[in-house]
Amino acid sequence: MKGQKIEIDVDPNTGTTSGPNSVQFASYLGTLARDKINILVPSWKEVPQATKDLIWQDILEVYQIEDNAILREKILQHVSTRFRQYKFFLTRVWINGKQKGNSPCDKYNIDPEDWEKFKQVRNDPKWQAIREKAQAIQEHNDAPNLLSRGGYGLLVTNYSKNELKRLKEEAIKFVASQDVVIDPPPPPCHKLWVMARTKSSGEMSSESANQIAKKINELDEQASQGSFVPNGRQDILNTALGRPEHPGRVRTAGVGNQVSEGFLVGGVGAVEETNAWPRVHRGEEGLVGVAYHALARAHSERRRRVAFTTHCWHDSRDTLPLHMNNPRTVSKANAPMVAFKNSAEETLEVKEVKRVCVFSCEIITVHIMEI
Repeated sequence: MKGQKIEIDVDPNTGTTSGPNSVQFASYLGTLARDKINILVPSWKEVPQATKDLIWQDILEVYQIEDNAILREKILQHVSTRFRQYKFFLTRVWINGKQKGNSPCDKYNIDPEDWEKFKQVRNDPKWQAIREKAQAIQEHNDAPNLLSRGGYGLLVTNYSKNELKRLKEEAIKFVASQDVVIDPPPPPCHKLWVMARTKSSGEMSSESANQIAKKINELDEQASQGSFVPNGRQDILNTALGRPEHPGRVRTAGVGNQVSEGFLVGGVGAVEETNAWPRVHRGEEGLVGVAYHALARAHSERRRRVAFTTHCWHDSRDTLPLHMNNPRTVSKANAPMVAFKNSAEETLEVKEVKRVCVFSCEIITVHIMEI
């Protein structure tokens, strides 16, 4: 009889894991990559389909994960990353590093003949040229992050826990019920970038990171005053870094999260829409445009309907209309925002607005339906 499966929180769109078992899950993926794939396989593309199927079945037998094509693809991407990291580790430590001349075969259950062939490949002049090129690229990373294995996902989780605790303490301080406090939205990408490079002492990971952080603070202040307006992917972070983002990736989003799977941005009164990824928050200014959280999507032959929730928060209660002073549902007629337009110039009409007030944090949930 098989044991009980381990519970793991998995984002259904990205395959990103969270919760108390997420670090253990990452280690398990590394073990599968090490044990199931021969080190002589050049890359993940050359891994036999039967091996990938076996890895996926092993994951399903150990962890409580829904068996669907999207999650399979995303989680196997993480296995691919672990496989590449494993071979890099063998090269760095056992071929070129402090274990040079020793054998990892017994420790990692590697066939001795495969190990000798692997060393020949990694010592080949063609491979050395690839390695030197990669090292040259890495030298340009003068603002390294300080993230643990949990990456940005763990950073956001810890931030959310601390922020939720702070909000509850503030609610109690003002003799309010904790029930009015909802989970705070994740910080915007530029703040995540700074958090990932800040030491416990408050210092940045490098002088370059320090200069970029200063630029981010300046742009953040300018944005709050209206002198700088983020536009699409040219947001605070990309402007501060001074270089464009990779076309298919999202900075601070972590492995497996691509712009094609949901890069929702927007300023006041605008919704620029893609396929909806709920954990990337780019919009930052105004009553609308702080964060877009996709809830559901449906397609029909005649027209498409999109339903999603927008979380908006503010530093001052005075910026909101008086009729929004108490936590309650308000009608479309007295909602503080009426309609938005997406990138296709289709009108998005507000159907319902719910607001929760937690003193210094104004949180509004807006249900919008395309008409």
